[in-house]
Amino acid sequence: MNGAIAVARREIGEKAFVLIAACVLALVPFLVVLIPGVRQFDSHQVIATTAAFLSVGFAWGLAVILGATVVGRDLTERRLSFYFARPISAAAIWFGKMAASLLLVLASFTILFGPAIAVAMRAWRKSWDIELRFFLGGVIGISIVLLLLAHALSTMVRSRSPFVLFDFAMLIVIVLGTLGVILPLISAFAHNLSIVVASAVGAAFILAMIGAGWYQLAAGRVERRQSHRAMSLALWSSMAGVLVLAGIFVAWVLSAKPSDFVSLHDVEQPANGPWIVVGGEAKHRLDFRPTFLINTDDGSSRRIGGTYQLGMDAFFSGDGKTAGWVTPTSLRADRFELVLQRLTPGAKSIETGIPVRPFSELSITDDGSRVATFDETTAIWDVAQRKLLGSFRLPRERVRRWLSFFSDARHLRLIAVLADEDRASRDHTIRILDYDIARRALTVLGETHIMARNVGISANADGSLLILRAYETAPGHPFIRVIDGHTAAAVADIAEPGPVPGGLYRILSNRMLAVAKNGDRDSVIRFYTLDGTLQRELPLPGVNRMSVIGEVAPGKLLVDAYRGPDVMRRDQMKFWSAMVIDSSTGSIVTRTNGLWPVSGDWYSGFSRDPRRHLVTAPPIFIDENRALVSWNPRTNARKIILPAGSARPQ
Repeated sequence: MNGAIAVARREIGEKAFVLIAACVLALVPFLVVLIPGVRQFDSHQVIATTAAFLSVGFAWGLAVILGATVVGRDLTERRLSFYFARPISAAAIWFGKMAASLLLVLASFTILFGPAIAVAMRAWRKSWDIELRFFLGGVIGISIVLLLLAHALSTMVRSRSPFVLFDFAMLIVIVLGTLGVILPLISAFAHNLSIVVASAVGAAFILAMIGAGWYQLAAGRVERRQSHRAMSLALWSSMAGVLVLAGIFVAWVLSAKPSDFVSLHDVEQPANGPWIVVGGEAKHRLDFRPTFLINTDDGSSRRIGGTYQLGMDAFFSGDGKTAGWVTPTSLRADRFELVLQRLTPGAKSIETGIPVRPFSELSITDDGSRVATFDETTAIWDVAQRKLLGSFRLPRERVRRWLSFFSDARHLRLIAVLADEDRASRDHTIRILDYDIARRALTVLGETHIMARNVGISANADGSLLILRAYETAPGHPFIRVIDGHTAAAVADIAEPGPVPGGLYRILSNRMLAVAKNGDRDSVIRFYTLDGTLQRELPLPGVNRMSVIGEVAPGKLLVDAYRGPDVMRRDQMKFWSAMVIDSSTGSIVTRTNGLWPVSGDWYSGFSRDPRRHLVTAPPIFIDENRALVSWNPRTNARKIILPAGSARPQ
């Protein structure tokens, strides 16, 4: 320690003129305000801004100069023997010189910046969109990096050794290796974790340069080429070890299994088939949130891409035999490609080449053979041939939203919800269009009007009937309207006095209408025929929230009911119960408590499909132990998909 202090004192004494120059330059920010053209500006802001640029430029320039000369110049001119001739270790020489250089840089910066900021602190806070502590930390950190980099480069250049080619080759390898470690995290949208890993590698590089500088003097002493070789071997071998450790860490992050989940953000399930998509937060992995395809029959799984942060969750085709998701095609956040996976043994994922943008939506045929993407234009693609079959531009005027589905392989059905700009009129137009893929023709099939602040739309399994749910409808107007899915002609209207909250409205496969009316304390489900005639109703005392799960058998509806405080408690399973209701008798057939639904009504992923298929797959829930389970409403049997503690309602 005494040797390092002695070396540092000698270095500071030799370069004290730097501090004198800083003292002279410290007057510049105060003299600038005397210039006639500058007087029109706020003097404190001029002082703060001038001092900031001048002090940063001086400090960083000084760091580069000192880094390039403090050891390299002595090594070239063979003056290091002066130190080695005395009882001073290589560590004392290295750390003494580096400490002196850093102190000179920081002292110069303080002399230049301190008086100005003391006078113009208020002006700094007004004109600079950065906290002073972050500014100072950035100046110090970059000064250290510049000091060490300048030393390393100076050593390489001054040695005049062919070994410098090895340095540049290793630099390229380290940069590419760092990118190789970080890119999988960026592709998985783990941006915070990417920053942590990149920062760790950067910090390790700084420490490696510090250690390499010491080893350079310890092993190379006063011989230039030997000194260069020692520094390079120490630096690059250290960084190789760091990258190996970083690669092992990233491999561990990517090796997350479904059992590592601590909460779920996305669960998608088709109406048919054993496969589900589950995505969420994994244990000890920060913002790396994996998404998996899981076979609920045999427990097998595979990790897939997931972009739920961009509103594009994974999805399934109508027959449940094809899953899809999007994957980034570049480091830019607006370029993605659609990937499909046939859910058959041995099938490989299909990179379709279909471009998708953030927050886009799509439609897919029930067999997964064709896809329609919606952006500025609607494009229809053949998956197997990777071929664009047709495209058209949708009118945007007055359109609130679009729904769509393939009525067959040749026709794309579109449902437009149009509303007047004057919201007070509450006039909504529901327009049905058809795009003939073979003829590439877009045709308006029909439209209807309904008065409401907002309109919800659902369809039966084949899309032949649409049910419109009017929210906050005008007096005397229906709150439920059933229309023909082809012509938009009215089939039935249902009106009730007063507001009718609740979102359960469903066309069942036995051609009954199920409509729920939620109350503050009690709820009721009513069943109508297609002509609007009330057939029967089922009171549900104590139920103040209800969500529809799906139709699990013809005429039998699975719902999840909430009996709890007005502020809904998703983490208290005791308030939730799943029940199967028979529309033909208006009675509860099966009920089980302690289940919270994680996927409702099979509105899969970012699909626009309003159709509701008959559900044959056992629905997925979170139980009282925070396990992800499937519940078979036909047999009342539960099956654990993910273990206890892995799921938390979002």
